[in-house]
Amino acid sequence: MCHNILYVLDKNVSLATTEAMQPPINCFLPTLADESAPYLFPCTIQFCFVASPAIWKIFNNIGTHHTAPDKSESHQTTVNCQKAHKGLFLGVLMGVIALIAISTYFVSSTLFAKNLQTALHIYYSTNLALLLITSIAASAAFVKLQQLDFQNFPESCFDSTIMQFAVFGTIAYSVFTIIASSGDFDNHDLVGYLSLGLACFNIIQVIIQTIFICDGLNRHATSEKSVNSKPGRAVVTFLLVCNLVLWIVSTFSVEKVENNDIFERFYGFLPWKIIVHMFLPMVIFYRFYATVCLSQIWSQAYKL
Repeated sequence: MCHNILYVLDKNVSLATTEAMQPPINCFLPTLADESAPYLFPCTIQFCFVASPAIWKIFNNIGTHHTAPDKSESHQTTVNCQKAHKGLFLGVLMGVIALIAISTYFVSSTLFAKNLQTALHIYYSTNLALLLITSIAASAAFVKLQQLDFQNFPESCFDSTIMQFAVFGTIAYSVFTIIASSGDFDNHDLVGYLSLGLACFNIIQVIIQTIFICDGLNRHATSEKSVNSKPGRAVVTFLLVCNLVLWIVSTFSVEKVENNDIFERFYGFLPWKIIVHMFLPMVIFYRFYATVCLSQIWSQAYKL
């Protein structure tokens, strides 16, 4: 009897020891899903934003007669980077600075909770400077591209319509941010004022850049002089790289938005979550589609 009891106890201890030594495999995937969910949910909505106009374009082209290209001619795809090196260098430099600011924020918010406010100051200041610089660059590019001929291309109307849809969401999100940031100045520190300034400059930058993109999509060179000089191409390259950086920054700003309690304190937890999930994907999509349109200007505007 005693031998059986000791055998059962020894078996239970062995099973408990074996289970304790096994890694918690089942706990890893839920944790990974919870941590990555804030960064992945805008991707689903962005896919719908991209797929819907693409399907609409396919629908409109059904039954349309297209002339087949001559197979006897050799078609070679070449990329001419003339007059783009300065803009590329400055754009990469701004991208490195912005990525350093993002890394500083995430390291400080994760490992050093006491330095969270300092990290937010760096984050907001970097984005504010980036929006100010890109606003000036978009204005300069708009002036330079006036040297090219304007022609209303049908394809540009499609891109302009999508851009206007994304602009609506971006401005709406910035307006909600401005209302919350200016609602109670007495309780705000420097983060609140930086958030207010960032939202205001975001609206200004988006309006200036959208006007430039809608105009630039209809510009093209009409002389060899314009093809060789390529007016404004360096600035277009700079804007292209900066919008790509802003797209990455906007994607990772979900965590920043959730850590800033100014908006939740003003709107409440659930209303602010609804605002974020409705309009933040449009903000991210705007930067993505602005990059696509700028690449079209970069490659098509300087061809005869």
